[in-house]
Amino acid sequence: MDAYGNVIQVTEPNPAGGTFTTNYTYTPFNQLAGVSMTRGNVTQTRTFLYTGSDLTSATNPENGTFTYVTTTPTTSPAAPTRSGRRRCTPTIPTAA
Repeated sequence: MDAYGNVIQVTEPNPAGGTFTTNYTYTPFNQLAGVSMTRGNVTQTRTFLYTGSDLTSATNPENGTFTYVTTTPTTSPAAPTRSGRRRCTPTIPTAA
């Protein structure tokens, strides 16, 4: 744990022997910023970006980057959203 009570590292048993370690990083505002998981010779990294207190982007190896948008009120009956409701829009990763 860090000085703010955030979990910064978890070590768990590897069924094949040894251990797995997962590390966590945080923004200065105690928001989860990153997760790094090493499994064998592979490290998976997840990142999270914020605007103020709102999560605006999450990137993970399983499904790429998702962006989060805070919607605004509308009078259109075709788009009945309320202020503060979140909508997730995936950004399809491209092959490198």
